[in-house]
Amino acid sequence: MSEGRLESLAKLSKILQEKGEVPSGLWAEAGLKVGSRQKDVEAAIKAEKKSKSAAIKRTEEELERAAQAEEARKLGVKVEELQDKMSAMEKEFDINNKKAREEERRAGRSKKEKQREADYGGYDMDTEHV
Repeated sequence: MSEGRLESLAKLSKILQEKGEVPSGLWAEAGLKVGSRQKDVEAAIKAEKKSKSAAIKRTEEELERAAQAEEARKLGVKVEELQDKMSAMEKEFDINNKKAREEERRAGRSKKEKQREADYGGYDMDTEHV
């Protein structure tokens, strides 16, 4: 239903944009009142896409939870314990990479400072001629 409604809303939007004659059945397929504005049609398209995206996200989260439950069952622990263990591993990974990230930022800052000084003419441009 959702896909068909989205297609009919797109057709309706195109017809309204071209200021053409809209068949009466298209209004019913789109689920809108006859004579709705272009703005209302666009809002309905946006709402339909948003609900479709939310449904996809919900199903992905459910699949992820099911996979975590299966993994926890295999390991013989509770799902919460598995999630805590995984978050601790991620935190440890972040701590291990912290030094590298800080070094990268420090190098970026020094490069940016050198570039800024060069842009303002901060370096001495005198040359020694022999």
